[in-house]
Amino acid sequence: MYMYGYHMPFGGLMGFLIAVVFIIVIYRLLKGAPPESSAKQILDERFAKGEISEEEYLSKKENLK
Repeated sequence: MYMYGYHMPFGGLMGFLIAVVFIIVIYRLLKGAPPESSAKQILDERFAKGEISEEEYLSKKENLK
């Protein structure tokens, strides 16, 4: 007769686990995906680190337009 809901063995635990999964899903949706680096940002970073010369930087920057 009491085989449904919280009266089942581990029914309270199952409800708790469902709530935790729901909270994790909501958190990940609200957090969003990490921002992706654009080609211009990557080029700027490489130039700032000294990985490419100014001439190469300007050339590649023109190619991106």
